[in-house]
Amino acid sequence: MTQIDRNWVMKRLLELPYEVEEAEHGVIVASLDVEEAKRELAEKVADLYNEGKVEGKSEAQRKACLLSLTADERAAVAANEESLANCRRDYNRKLNDFSAIKAIARLLAGEDEEA
Repeated sequence: MTQIDRNWVMKRLLELPYEVEEAEHGVIVASLDVEEAKRELAEKVADLYNEGKVEGKSEAQRKACLLSLTADERAAVAANEESLANCRRDYNRKLNDFSAIKAIARLLAGEDEEA
């Protein structure tokens, strides 16, 4: 059976709240980046329509035209959404780590009471 270093557990109990907060901040920033990228895409679409650059008689033709004219903006949205997903994953991992460390600390406290 592996011996758990109580000092390491105490250290992680002190560190993890800060790490969770940092990860949560990352999620907030990434969410704002996604919203900004979506706003820039919407503005680009509006500008293209206002400038008469969207061609096509059918909705499908106009959509195809827009897809080619907004490739960079759509790529920015996708990249920011991927970053947000990574930030959420990191945040959830930190929360799970913190829960696990708290459970270990409770188990260790129970060992002390039994001794």
